[in-house]
Amino acid sequence: MDSPLFGSSVSEFEFPAYFNYFVMRKAVVLIVEGEREERDVRKVFEETLFGPKSFRGPHAESWREEDYGKDYSRNLKADFKREFEYFRCIPGTKKELSIEMLLSFKHFTPVSPSLAPPSLHPPSSPPYTPTSLCVIKPPEPNSDTIEIYKSYASQKYIINTVSPSNTVTGTATITPSEIQDPQQTTIDGFQKKSPPPRRPLTTLTPPSPKNYFSPPSFGCTILGNSHGFDPSGSVSGYVIWLNGRGILVDPPPFSSKTLEAEGVRRSCIIGVVLTHCHADHDAGTFMKILEGGGKVVIITTDTIYRSFIRKYSALSEISETFLRRSHRFRPAKIGEPLKIFGSVFKFFHSLHTIPCVGFRVEWRSRSIVFSGDHLNDPKTLEKLVKDKVMTRERANMLNEMPLQDCDLLLHESGAPPIHTTLEVLEALPEEVKARMYVVHTSNLPEDSTLRVAPTGTAGTIRISETVPGYVLPQNKALTPNPTPEQRRSSLLPADSILQPVSRSSIAANASSAYSPHGAFASMMDLEGRRAQLTRSETKGINAERTSNSSTLSLRETSSSDSWFMLSLLYNLPFVSDLAYASVMELLELSQIMTYVKGSTVLKKEERRDHLVMVWEGEIVECHTHDQDAREPVTFHAGDWTGPLTFQPNVDQSCEASSASKRRVVANSPGGVKIIKIAVSEFKFVLGTGSQLYSKFQEVRRIEKGLPASDSFGKIIKENSSLRHLNPIQHRHLESLTRSRVVYEPGDYLWRRGDFSDATFLVIRGSAEFLSCRGSWEINKARSGSLDTPRCATLEAALSEAKKSVDISDGGVDAASGFATVSRRRATIALPTSSATVEESLSRSFGSSNDLESAALDEKRHEALDSSDLRQHKVGRSAFVGNVSEFMLAEEEPDSKNISQGRHKSTLRAGCKGCEVIVFSKDDFMHFLNTHSGILLSLLGTEVVV
Repeated sequence: MDSPLFGSSVSEFEFPAYFNYFVMRKAVVLIVEGEREERDVRKVFEETLFGPKSFRGPHAESWREEDYGKDYSRNLKADFKREFEYFRCIPGTKKELSIEMLLSFKHFTPVSPSLAPPSLHPPSSPPYTPTSLCVIKPPEPNSDTIEIYKSYASQKYIINTVSPSNTVTGTATITPSEIQDPQQTTIDGFQKKSPPPRRPLTTLTPPSPKNYFSPPSFGCTILGNSHGFDPSGSVSGYVIWLNGRGILVDPPPFSSKTLEAEGVRRSCIIGVVLTHCHADHDAGTFMKILEGGGKVVIITTDTIYRSFIRKYSALSEISETFLRRSHRFRPAKIGEPLKIFGSVFKFFHSLHTIPCVGFRVEWRSRSIVFSGDHLNDPKTLEKLVKDKVMTRERANMLNEMPLQDCDLLLHESGAPPIHTTLEVLEALPEEVKARMYVVHTSNLPEDSTLRVAPTGTAGTIRISETVPGYVLPQNKALTPNPTPEQRRSSLLPADSILQPVSRSSIAANASSAYSPHGAFASMMDLEGRRAQLTRSETKGINAERTSNSSTLSLRETSSSDSWFMLSLLYNLPFVSDLAYASVMELLELSQIMTYVKGSTVLKKEERRDHLVMVWEGEIVECHTHDQDAREPVTFHAGDWTGPLTFQPNVDQSCEASSASKRRVVANSPGGVKIIKIAVSEFKFVLGTGSQLYSKFQEVRRIEKGLPASDSFGKIIKENSSLRHLNPIQHRHLESLTRSRVVYEPGDYLWRRGDFSDATFLVIRGSAEFLSCRGSWEINKARSGSLDTPRCATLEAALSEAKKSVDISDGGVDAASGFATVSRRRATIALPTSSATVEESLSRSFGSSNDLESAALDEKRHEALDSSDLRQHKVGRSAFVGNVSEFMLAEEEPDSKNISQGRHKSTLRAGCKGCEVIVFSKDDFMHFLNTHSGILLSLLGTEVVV
C-alpha cells in the first residue's frame, strides 16, 4: 500500500473460496494460526456471504430505517430478511449455505523436532528449527500429504510434500517478509509508464504533453471492467467526474497509484462511493483509507458502512473505533437526494446477496445511471413477488431501473443467479441499449449487440462535452484521442464518440417484460429534463468551438468551486492549522488565473516570490540552457511550486538545482488554471494565524546551532519507514520537534505502568526495551509476518522464548523495508494484559494496587530488569512510543480498565545514554488525526526503525 508504514496483504481468500465452491463444488482448506484467526475469518464471511447479522435469525429485522428518507414508501423498501434468505438457500433445496461448505480450517500446533513421531519430517538444522506444524491430509486415498512447519527464529515456513510411502518428495521455503507488494500492478486501460527520454530544452518548445488527460465537467472513467473470478482482468471500478473532480466508485486496488501515473493527483479525488462489501468492490476502498494524506470521504448507506467497518476490523485486527477515525463517513439515504460537488446523487437498493446500492447522478441537465451489482431478471423478480420475497412495487421499480431516461447507463452483468445475464440485457429495448455500456464482465460474445465499457482515461466518456440528445454509438470502435480542433469542430468528446439518435418514448418501445411503473418519477423528469438546458451551457459549448483561448476558462463556475479551492490550499503546509478568519484572509489573497498553452505562468525571477498551485491542467519548467542536467519538472492538478519551506519536495520547489533559471509555462492543450499567492502575504497570514508555523520557525532557529547531521531532515532519512512520509507529513512532523532531551545511561524513558503521554525519535545513542520474554516480539511490519508460538502459561512462554535469538546492538534488520517491535494484534503466546503479568509477579512480590495510582513500585521494575527479561535495543533514527495506549485513553476516558492508556513495557537509555526528540501526546495526536493512514499503521507498534 502507499502508506509507507502499513504492509498490504498479498493474498486474498474470499473469491478463491467462492470459486472453489460455486464453480468447482469443493471447499478451500484455509490454514490459520489458531482459534482467534479463525474467528476473524468467520466474521468476514458472515458479512460478505450472508450479510449483516441483524437480517438473519428468528428476530431478524427486514430493513433499517437509518437507510431511508423519512417519506420513502414502505412498499418500495427492500426486505433484506427475505431477499437474503432466498439467496442463502441452495437452488432446488431448502438447505442454506454455511461457512463450512466453503472453508475447512486448519490450525498450527506446537511441535518439537526431538519428540516428533516418525510420520513427520521436521527440519532439524538451525535456523530452520520449527516451533509449530500444520498437516493437511487429502481426502483421496494414495495422495500426497502436505506438512507445513513454521520456524519462529528464522521467520520462515517450510513446506514438505510427503508421498503415501512416507517419503519427502519435495520441499519449499517461504519467507513472508520477502514477499513483495505488487506496487506496479496496473488496471485495465492503463499502461505502465517508463520515464521519458532525456532531450535538450528550449525556451520556445516546452515538453509536449504525452497522453495528457483533462477531466471532463461531467463524465465517467472506467477503472476496470471485470469481476472477482477473472484471474487476468481488473475488477470493476469507476470515476464519476463532477466539475473536473472525481468521485471513485468501488475503486480497484492500486487505483490511486494508477491515476497518479496519468497526472490525476489524490487531491483531485473528493470521495469514494462504496456499493457493497464484496472483496472485488471494497478492497480498494480500504486501501484508499490507508494511503495517508487527508481523510477520505466514504459515501454509502449506514448498513453497508457498518458492515464494511466490521469486515475490515476483523481482517486488519484494527479496532472499529480506530478504523472509524481514519476517514469521514457521509451517509446516503434511499429516497433522499444527496448533493455532492454541484451534482445530485439518488441511491436505490439493488437486488443482491448482501446490501448493495446503485445510483442515479444528475449534473445540470445530464445524468448517469449505475446499476450496482444486481440480479435484473423480470422472470426471477416475478417469482420473488409470487413467493412474497418482495413487494410488487419493489419489483416494478427494479424492472424500471434500466429504462429511465439518462445520458449514460452502466449496467452490470455476471454469473447467475446473483447477477444479470447477458440474455436479459440483450432483450432490453434498442433505445436503452443505445445509451448502455455493460460493466462487471470480462468479455462479450462476438455476435452480441451489447458494448463493454471502454477502460482507462483514454476511454473516458465525456457527457458534458456533447450536445444534449446524443447517445452512445452503435459501433464498438473508439476514436483514439482526437485533437482539440477535431473536438471543437465536431462537438464530440475526446474519447468515447457519441452519435445522434432520434429518441422515441421508452414505454412505446419497451418489451412486455419491462413495463415502466413510475417508481423512478422522483428521480427524473422524462418530459422536460432536456428543456432544462440553460442558455449559459449552450453558450459555453458554442464558445469552445470557436475560441482559441484556454478552454478551461470556458468551464462554467460551480457553487463547489470555493470548496475545492479551499481543499487544494489545505494541501499546503500549515494551512490546516489556520483559524477561520485567517482562512478567509488567505482566500481573499489568492488569485485565480487561466493561461493558454505555451504562455508563461511564472517568470524565472518570480519563482521565489510566489506560490503557484495547479487547479486544473498542467504546467512545466522551461529554460534556454541545453547543458542543464536536471530534467524539467511537470506539475499536474494539485501540485505546487514555491520556496522549500512551503514545498518540502526539493524537485518541485523553487530552490531546486537551476530552478531560478527556469520559467514555468502552461503545457496542457486546453490551457491551465492556477492559484497564485505572493509568498510575503502567505507568510503574513501564517505568522498571525498558525501556531504550527510558529513552531516550525522555532525548530529552524534551534537547528541553526546544531550539526547538520542532527537536523530532523537528516535523521528522518535514516529511518527506513519514516523517510517515505510525503512532504506535507514530513513538514508537519518536523514542526513538532521543539524538545530535545538527553537521558543518562540507565535512565527510564518510560516504565511499565506509566501513562503513555509522549513519543520519541532517537538522535544519538541507544535505548533498550525491557519486557517479560514472550510478551513482545520483533515483527516485520507486513501482513505476512510470523507470530510468536502459542503457549498457554507464562512459564511455558519464558521457556519457549529462551530458544529464540536476541537482537544485537546492530538493531533491527531493515533489509526488507522496515521492522517493528510490536504488541501482537493477533492471538499471542503470552497474553500482554497487565493482569496476566501482574499475576505472575505477585507470586514473587505479593499483590499491589499501584496501577490505580500511577505506576508499578520499584520492586516490580526490578523484576522487569531481571534475567527473565528480553532486551530489544534500538538506535539512531528509531521512532518509539505506544500510540495505541494514548489513543485508547483518549477514545475511552471513562474506561474502568485501570491499565488502559499505560505502557506494557519498559524503555530505558542504553549503556552510553541517548538523546531524543520528544513529541508530546497532544501534538502527536493532532498529527495522527490529520494523517489517518499513519495512525492506522502505528497501532500496535512500539518502535519503527
